[in-house]
Amino acid sequence: MPAVSARNARSGFMLIETLVAFSILVLGLVILFQLFGEGFRNIRNSGRDEAALHVAISQITRVGRDIALSPGEQSGFDSSGFQWIITVSPYTPGATSLGSSPLRAYWVHCEVRWRTRNGQSASLSLKTVKLSQG
Repeated sequence: MPAVSARNARSGFMLIETLVAFSILVLGLVILFQLFGEGFRNIRNSGRDEAALHVAISQITRVGRDIALSPGEQSGFDSSGFQWIITVSPYTPGATSLGSSPLRAYWVHCEVRWRTRNGQSASLSLKTVKLSQG
């Protein structure tokens, strides 16, 4: 049986070390690509969230001007494909009363809905109180 020289044994060990190092490198690169991909997806989604917030604020601003400030519900779509729903309901204060004030208070609730890039539904909701005379 031929004897294995020290040099051949050492070069075989170096090959195993190299394979292990490449495996660790590949695993690290896969993890980095997944992290960057998730980060880019989050950036894209935050852009849609911000656009939905602008739609909600815009629709709430229209209440009392373009949309009647009276109990009811209105809905529609904006040019970006967001669906908005405005619900106006009487504000019923707890212990606080407007007394004989000529002002009436209403809850104004705006919900904005949209589909994400992967088809999931998402929504954003804002609620405020608006006053009207009468």
